Amino acid sequence: MTFPPQLMTNHFETLLVSLYSVQRLPVIGHAVSVLLLAAEQESARKLRLETLECLMVLAGCHSDPPDLESERPDLDPSLQRQMADSFASFLPGITMTLSRVIMGDAKQGHAVTVAATEAWSRIVAMVMSDSSLDGNQSQQSMKSHDADVSERLRSLQVKRTEEWCSSTAEKLKVLVQRIAGVVTHPNWRVRLALVQFAERLLMNCTKSLECCTSPLLQVLVSQVGDDYPQVADRCRQVLGRYSEAHLGSRPLVEILEENLHSLATSLPRLMRTADDGKKLSTLTLTHGYLRLLGPRMTSLLNSAPHLRRLSLALVQVLELDVTDVNIVGERTAGAAKVC
Repeated sequence: MTFPPQLMTNHFETLLVSLYSVQRLPVIGHAVSVLLLAAEQESARKLRLETLECLMVLAGCHSDPPDLESERPDLDPSLQRQMADSFASFLPGITMTLSRVIMGDAKQGHAVTVAATEAWSRIVAMVMSDSSLDGNQSQQSMKSHDADVSERLRSLQVKRTEEWCSSTAEKLKVLVQRIAGVVTHPNWRVRLALVQFAERLLMNCTKSLECCTSPLLQVLVSQVGDDYPQVADRCRQVLGRYSEAHLGSRPLVEILEENLHSLATSLPRLMRTADDGKKLSTLTLTHGYLRLLGPRMTSLLNSAPHLRRLSLALVQVLELDVTDVNIVGERTAGAAKVC
């Protein structure tokens, strides 16, 4: 089952309103299930990419607004809320499946990981967008076609209430924290996709995903020192925009210092017990904080407990060079001559 982009993006709103009505939820659900199955298990890479693109087209979020913050100008706001209401029913399956794809084997290719990351963030940003959760509008958006809806169909519809949003945000936080581990991916395009992933959620879901702010900022901080300027520059731009737009009177640097304090507390334990991948991502994050804070690190290091934790953790990472015994021999011989 395929949905050509020209069908999904046309301006015949009557057709779109009917498509995203409660009566069509089983049809949309079947299409989403088929697409997710192919995206996760299909062996042909090109088909997986087409499947992920088709999923975004079906969700109506295959292209971003120019500033990544406003609603799409080509769709009526009430229709956008109706589409978000429809896909709220499928959000758990979509996010969990795409998370597995994002964290999948590197053999699947970086393009699949990038596409899955993009689809995850766009669909979540659409459903959890602050603008689409405004008051009672989201609860009223699907009522125009509800006259002949059976109770069984009504049970499939998710009400995006405040309680639902809070519960969903906590569950999404777990997935965001797992996806954040991909920041050490060897391909720079994947790391850039993660930066855009964090940007899209931070800019569109400031209130609804407030609990995810810390891990999303960590994704950006981790990439500030990236070797590729495309990634590092984008990180700095996003952090600057977020600082200006959403933090109000509290400077971004205070949040970074607070996060570094928390990281320093757990750093020695992570260096002792974590696997190599976790150690690398943690050190990358630490490096990002150090680069961003710069001279302000002086005040942080005035705290003896934090200085001790940070130093202890870094010392634990050090390894002796044992590749050549001549190093030890030369030092031993030199010491003997002195004596």
